[in-house]
Amino acid sequence: MSYLAVIGFSDRDVAFANDLRYFRNGILYYGKRFDAPYGKKVLAFLGRTYPLLKKIEA
Repeated sequence: MSYLAVIGFSDRDVAFANDLRYFRNGILYYGKRFDAPYGKKVLAFLGRTYPLLKKIEA
């Protein structure tokens, strides 16, 4: 089970984070690129989840 699911993130957010991992590997190892709309979606996800993760860390 994913750590994000254990700490209470939705299945949708867990799946999106997994997609980010997959695409990050594509960028690093194969030189693939994000398109602008997907990049905005990623930034929105990070803006929503980062503060929650910081609260858990503290």
